[in-house]
Amino acid sequence: FHILINNAGILRDAMSFSMTEAQFDQVIAVHLKGHFVCARAAAVFWREQAKSGNDASRRMIHTTSESGLFGGPAQANYASAKGGILALSITLGRELTKYGVTTNVVAPRARTGLTDYIQSMAAPEDPLDFDVYDPANVSPFVVWLCTDQAKDINGQAFIVGGSGIWWMRNWSHQNSVKLEAEKWTLNDIDRHRDLLFGDAETGVPKFE
Repeated sequence: FHILINNAGILRDAMSFSMTEAQFDQVIAVHLKGHFVCARAAAVFWREQAKSGNDASRRMIHTTSESGLFGGPAQANYASAKGGILALSITLGRELTKYGVTTNVVAPRARTGLTDYIQSMAAPEDPLDFDVYDPANVSPFVVWLCTDQAKDINGQAFIVGGSGIWWMRNWSHQNSVKLEAEKWTLNDIDRHRDLLFGDAETGVPKFE
């Protein structure tokens, strides 16, 4: 097996109207560019190996977050980077499958150095209690994604934490409307609004 785990991260939280370009750039550089640079190095090496006849299994696991899946206030930089990692993983999956590579994303629901300020995620006082936010709860699934049992799982995203695993597909087709070979007008769109949206909720998506 050849395995790459991408897990670099920093926070520079601020509301969008207060965030500086430097704060945005720093987070994008560490998370999104950091993931790309490591992934590209692995892709170059693995492609060469595959073309030379080495058919070993190859795995990339990237780290996103629920902020990347759903958007998070005061995290325009972090959510953008983590959302970009989701798209990056799918793209790498499309490019590298023929070289024996699978690439998946995990959003850990776990305590890290970035979550020290969240008191509700503190370790339980009684060491015998199950520690919901122990990062060790996430590790087995990450390892499993690297095994032969997961060789057909590619370009997917998961939230993992505590005793749970959630398979995520946040952007999916909801409905559609179409005209017959003609350009839309504003009036056309107004007339088709109910056909497109129906009674569905069209506000900012809720966390699930």
